[in-house]
Amino acid sequence: MLRGAVSDAAERTKADFLALLRQRDNWTVPIVLNLQPQQANLPELAAAELRFSQTGFGLKLQLDVTFSQDLDVSLVEHELLRAILL
Repeated sequence: MLRGAVSDAAERTKADFLALLRQRDNWTVPIVLNLQPQQANLPELAAAELRFSQTGFGLKLQLDVTFSQDLDVSLVEHELLRAILL
């Protein structure tokens, strides 16, 4: 259920941003959203981290989001916009 909500928020964020720019969705680079629960033994993990990598098929962006009991959707939106703008 959480993954679906985050996926919906990500698609809505992208659509809103493209509408603001009056652009069509011609996005070709995938952004992988990796959701991980916060772990007590790793409290130093950043709430969000953006990773770039090159695969045999091209560029890949991965947004790792560490969440506690209550996921802050605005954090996901902010980091997703950051990934889109890079």
